[in-house]
Parts: sequence; structure tokens; C-alpha cells
Amino acid sequence: MNDSIKLNKDGSPRKSGSGRTKGSISLITVTLKDLTKYLPADAPVVIGVKWAQSVGLNVNLPEQTKPVIAATVDAPVVKEAEMAISFAEVDLDA
Repeated sequence: MNDSIKLNKDGSPRKSGSGRTKGSISLITVTLKDLTKYLPADAPVVIGVKWAQSVGLNVNLPEQTKPVIAATVDAPVVKEAEMAISFAEVDLDA
């Protein structure tokens, strides 16, 4: 067993318990016959894009856009506050 500490890309130690546990199962195989017993014929089913492309389905992905936050007319105006930063000089040669 490897007891070395795993590191993030920035070099900081990774949190304990992050990621998928070794041996856990994310996906299972179900026959279409079994699945249709539980779902009506027009039920939406979530599938992976890569899988859909691999079986030949036409995949029309929506354009990736940034969310737009609309401001209302009654929205209050918030002014930036001036922030003072206190500091003290240290003479490193002394």
C-alpha cells in the first residue's frame, strides 16, 4: 500500500477522502428490456455525450455561454468602499 501524500497541482496536500474510493462503482449495466419496465416510452434518460457519439446518435450540444445576471431598475447601487491596508516596515539589515 502506498502511504505517500498525494499532492494537488499547486503542490498543496490533497484533502483526505477526496476523489472516488478505490473499488467503488459509478456505472452499472442494465438491459433496455429491464429499463423499459420502469420507465414510460417517452421518459427522458440521461446518457453520456461520448457514448451517444460512439453509437452514432446526432448530438446537438447547446452553445456554452456565460450566465447573464440581469439588473432590475429598483436594484440598489453599491459603491466600492475604500479599504485601508495597515503595514509596518521591517529593517532586515538591522
